[in-house]
Formats: sequence, C-alpha cells, structure tokens
Amino acid sequence: MAQPAERRFRKAFSSEDYIFSFRKWLIAQGKRYWTVREIVIFAKKYGHVLDNGDASELMTLSSSNRKHALSALAALSKYQGRYDQYLQLKQRYS
Repeated sequence: MAQPAERRFRKAFSSEDYIFSFRKWLIAQGKRYWTVREIVIFAKKYGHVLDNGDASELMTLSSSNRKHALSALAALSKYQGRYDQYLQLKQRYS
C-alpha cells in the first residue's frame, strides 16, 4: 500500500494540467523530447520522496537509475520551488 505522502503526490501529479505545465517548463529549460519524457516518468515514480524526505528507496536502485531519479527529482524540485529541500535530501543520503 502506498504511503500517505506518496498518495498525495500521485494524486497531484495525476492532473493532466500539472503534467503539461511541468513538461512545458522542462522544454523551456532546453530539454529535448526524450529527456523530458524520462524526467516525467521518474518524477511520477519517485516524486513522493520530496514530500516524505525518505530517499532510502532510491538507494536500492542501480547507479544508472538512481542518477536518472535524482536528476528528475532535481528538475521537479526546481519546478516546485523546493530545490533547497532536494539539496538537503541529497546531502543526507550521499
């Protein structure tokens, strides 16, 4: 069963308007189609980590997937204006 923070995040991220505006923001940042696609996929899957502050789930990923997940979380946190929270999370789990 999904944790409360994960459920809240998935509910917010399931909005087509939210995803569209996030994609639009990524394109404005100069990201290419496949990069935007990958970031959105990983942000949907691991975005709840920003809400609950527990990145231990990411430590079980392969180094390649962890890199992609962290990149997606960085982009999402910048979009949401919570980049400082992402940096603290990254420092705690580095």
